[in-house]
Amino acid sequence: MNNTAVVHFMKCTESTTIASARIARYLAEVFSADLIDRKEAVTCPLGEYSRIFWVNSPFLYCDFREEVKEAEFSGTDCIYVQNEYGLDKVPRIPMTTWSNIEQSVARFIDSYVNWNMLTYGVVEEAENTARVDDGIFYYGAFRKGREVYFRKYFRDPSLPAYISTSKKNAEKFAGLGPSVRPVPPMAPLIVGAAQYAMALYVEDTYTHRVYNSPANRFYEMLSAGTAMVFDKSCLKTFRTAGYDITPYIVNNPAEVKAMLPIWREIALAQAKEWRRDYRAELCAQVDEAHRKLTRCSA
Repeated sequence: MNNTAVVHFMKCTESTTIASARIARYLAEVFSADLIDRKEAVTCPLGEYSRIFWVNSPFLYCDFREEVKEAEFSGTDCIYVQNEYGLDKVPRIPMTTWSNIEQSVARFIDSYVNWNMLTYGVVEEAENTARVDDGIFYYGAFRKGREVYFRKYFRDPSLPAYISTSKKNAEKFAGLGPSVRPVPPMAPLIVGAAQYAMALYVEDTYTHRVYNSPANRFYEMLSAGTAMVFDKSCLKTFRTAGYDITPYIVNNPAEVKAMLPIWREIALAQAKEWRRDYRAELCAQVDEAHRKLTRCSA
């Protein structure tokens, strides 16, 4: 048995598109840890591990809930790995937090880690793809905290909005008006996103108040070579993250349309400014978090 485990409450397949599952696989690789993502992977009482990374994921869908509930973790260092603010920690288990949400890094032993950098990865075939350039691209769920921006940008009939989402969410987006052109979910997303010239970046209203690192879609669009325009409400987040997005700020559909003819110039400028070795940056943050944990646990 390994001394370290990574727990994720849903299966982490090699081709997964779930961000938290990718994080779980990354941690298992970096720390040479057992990956526990299904009942069959539980080969001993969980409390026998000296350290467990609990990657945020929905406990409701876990098929080894009883093993978690029955375990005693008094001798185990438990680290909560958080990349999403909508999920809670496992009850009753004291944990150190490694998070990309500023508010969650509340104690000295906790660490800020920008897990979303793991999403970055330039895909060669994305570079020379013919692109749809008559509208704006967006992907994701119809989140309540972004609805005000969906209504702001996706109701202008002169600006087609190509939205990749699930069937359930597609119906909600379609209700905004005839400009919405639903697109099936894409895998791999970076290759799919490379079919579009320009993407819109908006963030949850919650993020205006509580800093969260740039979302996965930022790193995915950067990887795809897809030009990005940002609603002006995102300025604070990106300023905190160290990016100057002022040349790419929009505030209405007309301003998006004005940017579309120069999408190539925007994409090239963003690639030149922002592409770098994010994997190395992530590894450095994880290494520092691990050193801090080791010092505090000594």
